[in-house]
Amino acid sequence: MPALRLLAFVLSVPLAFWTAASTATSTTTGPATEPHTSAAPADFATPVATIDGAPVTRGELAEYLIALAGRGPLEDLVTLRLLEAAARALDPTGARIEAALDAAWADDREQMLKRTAGDTAALEADLLEIGFTLEQYEARFRTYKRAEVLEELLVLANRTVDQAALEQLFEVEYGAGGVRVEVRHLMMNRAQLKAGLIKQGADPKTLDNPTLDRMIDEQLTALRAEVLAGADFEEVARRESFDLSVNQNGGLIPNYNYQHYGADFAAAVRAAEVGELVGPLKSQAAVHLLRVESRTVTELHEVRAELEAQLLARPVQFVERTTLRRRLLDEHDVGYL
Repeated sequence: MPALRLLAFVLSVPLAFWTAASTATSTTTGPATEPHTSAAPADFATPVATIDGAPVTRGELAEYLIALAGRGPLEDLVTLRLLEAAARALDPTGARIEAALDAAWADDREQMLKRTAGDTAALEADLLEIGFTLEQYEARFRTYKRAEVLEELLVLANRTVDQAALEQLFEVEYGAGGVRVEVRHLMMNRAQLKAGLIKQGADPKTLDNPTLDRMIDEQLTALRAEVLAGADFEEVARRESFDLSVNQNGGLIPNYNYQHYGADFAAAVRAAEVGELVGPLKSQAAVHLLRVESRTVTELHEVRAELEAQLLARPVQFVERTTLRRRLLDEHDVGYL
């Protein structure tokens, strides 16, 4: 059997089968857990295939699969049982969990159908190529998705807001210290000016740093006068700025956070009045004209509830899942025999 086909077959084994197959080799105890019983306990003597009339039994298959997969599926099963026990207080009937699984399967099935242009028969044929009927694939999907759904239920129910995370989100949403600024700039620097002049035929020997600095200052001073006389700074920046990353936006720096272009630039932004044209201003990177287009100040207490709601509702992170699993394992006596 090709390796991919064999892997798909191993992954398709229902969870109830693994439960039965592993009961002889594991025990889990703890006050919060309850014995899990399958609706139809596996009979290891039941044939699952024949070779020239001789049966291959369910028990033989179980031993083979356990030998192939090692203890990994058993550890997953133990974790799943712990998750189920912990979630029972939040969802006694399991209705929320089943609804989440239904929604996840519907979405997954829709995505698969997109790959076959909505042709269910083609999807079923593709699945058969890797050893699944559609029903078997759904069972496999629900088995693997179940732990994820349980983790999300438990993490979201017990999540608290960390002050550091709150402050970090506050700065992302409302700017450093709660000050959100929109900054537009026009930039020139020696290297780009020199390259442009050489391309136009200038002698590189005449383009020393003092000469380039003087030329930049003269050009920016002239552009400043043009803007102060009524020219649109956005259009001037789009036309003249060397900063290709933003000149298509008319020089507007997206999500300015006082980190771009160094401390002198940041200090000028903090000191500038809204609408005031500043410069020529030398920074670590270049020489600029800049203008603060807007400045909005927000206090954390004004938006705390909104930010806390965002943090509590954010997607469950990997670290939260692993922390939950470790905690559950620490709280129960789990033995592998």
